[in-house]
Amino acid sequence: NAKSSIEYALIAAERSTQCDAGGNLLESDRQTRTFDEVTAGFYETERGQYWLELSKALSMWDTTAPVLPVTDTALLPSFHDRTVYVREGRTFSAEDLENGAAVCLVSEEFARKNGLSIGDKVELPLYGVNEKDSPHRTFGDGSGLRTFSLLNAQNRAYTPFWTAKYEIIGTYYSVGTYGKPAGSIEMALNLFLIPANSVKTDFAGNIVDSGPMQRATTSFQIPNGTVDDYMAAYNRNVPAEVRENLEIMFDDNGYSQIIGGLLNMRYVAIILFAAGLLSALAILVLLLYFFIVKQKKRTAIERSLGMSKNQCRVSLVSGVVVLSAVAVILGTVASTVLFDKVQTLDLTGQNEHTFSTEYSLWARDENAVETEDAENTGVLEVVIPAAMTVLTAGLSVILVNRSLKYELIEMLNK
Repeated sequence: NAKSSIEYALIAAERSTQCDAGGNLLESDRQTRTFDEVTAGFYETERGQYWLELSKALSMWDTTAPVLPVTDTALLPSFHDRTVYVREGRTFSAEDLENGAAVCLVSEEFARKNGLSIGDKVELPLYGVNEKDSPHRTFGDGSGLRTFSLLNAQNRAYTPFWTAKYEIIGTYYSVGTYGKPAGSIEMALNLFLIPANSVKTDFAGNIVDSGPMQRATTSFQIPNGTVDDYMAAYNRNVPAEVRENLEIMFDDNGYSQIIGGLLNMRYVAIILFAAGLLSALAILVLLLYFFIVKQKKRTAIERSLGMSKNQCRVSLVSGVVVLSAVAVILGTVASTVLFDKVQTLDLTGQNEHTFSTEYSLWARDENAVETEDAENTGVLEVVIPAAMTVLTAGLSVILVNRSLKYELIEMLNK
């Protein structure tokens, strides 16, 4: 047998990529020899221990799953682009993220293959932190591309620095092939998402690799419409030599393109409101002029027939109030009906049932559009007509009282 003559074979060795908290590569046993001859007692030696630890580290890859701590899922490019979204359960709440709750999100495929469901708990021992690459680069396509070593600087396999049981609160779905998000730069197969604050221990001794910021590992959020202000502060405070090597990309889901149109619509709405208010006041003035001010002769005749001042007030004011009340009620009803019709009108000539949003990613995200002024405007349909009616009645009483100040004989002479 030819194989019985082989005493040892060449095998690729692996060197530690451990870094300190400052991102500096730690010194380790960087021996260039990639093989050893195994003799009696070999595995009790330092070199023998190295090979045993390397074997242990390599076998850890078979049971290792990526874990990504987040401060907000909206900061993940795939969630932002909606190529990944939570399909069952729920996403992290603000309290989960702030308090560091022991909850997690897992991929729908991973949960199905492992018989997991919402409410189950999974123990996650964390033993390495990669500050250089995203999970996608190492685990994204399932090829097992190893961008770092699981040996520390002492040539020993890493041991967990944090272990906790995390409750599954939701499963996410990836739009792509075999659970791999299409075009993702940070999501990986079998990826666990956990709140960053849930890791309550120091991991400085378990940094498996470190490197500069990348698009797949660094993101931040600023208020909509503040890109220009941010860039002005950035150019003012960041040295030029740093700006030359740093590229910042902004993605506001088209906010900057539509905000101009929305502001124009707001200005138009204000102008229309002002015009409508002036028109209503003009009509009110004309109404009071012809039905109150010009009715001095009528008031004089009514007084001559024996009517009291209060009866004269009721006679004039009641007619104006009834007329204005009917007008504002009819106007409110007509405007409400027209507004509802305009809201459902499709200016392209289609109707609201032309297409379905059942499978739309935007429709799945209940927070896709956030509004601050989405209050119930139904109260205005009562307040405005009531205010106009009360205003008409109040002005009518004031004008009638002015007319009643004249002596009866004086009004008859006029």
